[in-house]
Amino acid sequence: MGGVNCPPGQLNPDSPEVMGEYVRQLARYCSSLFGAASKFFAANALIEEAILNGENIDGVLTLLTECGDSFVEAQSHLGSVSALWSTITDEETDFAIQIENLGQIVETVRNSKMELEVLTDPSCLQESIWSNPDITEGLSEVIEKLSIILGWQTEFAKNSVLAHAS
Repeated sequence: MGGVNCPPGQLNPDSPEVMGEYVRQLARYCSSLFGAASKFFAANALIEEAILNGENIDGVLTLLTECGDSFVEAQSHLGSVSALWSTITDEETDFAIQIENLGQIVETVRNSKMELEVLTDPSCLQESIWSNPDITEGLSEVIEKLSIILGWQTEFAKNSVLAHAS
C-alpha cells in the first residue's frame, strides 16, 4: 500500500509551507502506521518460529513494544495531519475516529504483550498459548482493529485522491 496517502481536494495555494508540512506529517503518519502493522505481523511470524524451533519469545516482545510505539507515533502524526488538513482544504474528514482507533490498538497490543510476557518455557510454548485464551483473543483483536484502521486509511486515500482528480 505504499503511497496510500491523501492529497486534499481543494488546495489552498497561498500556503506552500503549510502544504509542505502537511505532506511531511502525512508521510510520517503513513510510515508509522504501515511500520506498526509490519512489526505486528513480524511478531506473529516470530511466535510461530519460536514454536517450531523451541525458542524463547524475547524477539516477539521487542517487536510488540516497537509496534505499540509506532502506533503511538502514527496517532501523533495523524493529529498533526488533522490540524493541517483544516487549513488547506474545505473537505470534511473525521480524523477523530481514526485517532481513537489508533489509541485502542495501542492498548490492545500492550495487553497482548503483557499476556505473552508470562510465557517462559519455550518447550511448551504452543500449549501455553492454547491454555491462555486471552493471548489468542488479544492478538485476534489487534488484527480486527488493524483491519478497521487500514480500511479507514484506504477510504481516506481513495476519497481524497478522487476528489483531487476531479
